[in-house]
Amino acid sequence: GVPNKLVLAAGCHYASGSVIYQWQTANSANGPWTDIAGAKGPEYQPGKVSQNTYFRLEVFSRTCNTAVYTNSVSVMIEMSCIGRIIPASGGFTNCFDPNPPFFLQYNNDDCKDKFPFEWQYRLIGSPFWENTGKHSFSISIPPFYLPDDPYIDWRVKINNTKCKTEAFSNSVRISYIYCGPRESATVYPNPAVAGGIVMVKTSDSPHEFMLTSIDGKRLNAKVVSSGRGAARIQLPDMMAQGIYLLHINNGQTKWVKKIMVTSK
Repeated sequence: GVPNKLVLAAGCHYASGSVIYQWQTANSANGPWTDIAGAKGPEYQPGKVSQNTYFRLEVFSRTCNTAVYTNSVSVMIEMSCIGRIIPASGGFTNCFDPNPPFFLQYNNDDCKDKFPFEWQYRLIGSPFWENTGKHSFSISIPPFYLPDDPYIDWRVKINNTKCKTEAFSNSVRISYIYCGPRESATVYPNPAVAGGIVMVKTSDSPHEFMLTSIDGKRLNAKVVSSGRGAARIQLPDMMAQGIYLLHINNGQTKWVKKIMVTSK
């Protein structure tokens, strides 16, 4: 919509000389600030705003050759309806072979406008939300998280295509139980290097391996050699720096080990 007119509440007084006014705009309160063409008076009427926008006024003194700035004001775009995740209180799932699997549902039935949306998740302790590429109203929580990730936060990102802005649903924290056997499995070196070799040691001969990204995308890892209680796995050359999961199965026991991979 179109915001109200912006007005300088109190004039700027100097001992002598004149001042030059210049309205500026930014996408955040911290800038960067951009001059608005033609907005050179103590008042300014913004045009239609389609995203969160900040305004301020630069006042330049010809006498002192100095600029000062007013406080900034914000025009915030709010969605009238963003829907919700059900259940809202989270739940539990098994790290391996959940039965039944745990589902979350996104409900926007009460929303007049239906906007595109995408599921996001955030690992414990991380300030960053990761996109999943999943856009269905129901999502099955993946079963491969680890004992050191006892919970994962989930939410839905909604893209308001009319106002060209984003909003987010309530977030749901999923806790995980039975996240691995007590028997040990060791992967080293860890951190590892993309394209390098990692050694896997278990209590028995592992014979199945699967390398995935943290959101379940399978990667091509090559078994270089395998013997009783140990195996050598070559990681793919083309791996972005980050955290990956190595799934290990010896026919009786399953492990999921987290690997930190650095670029070459």
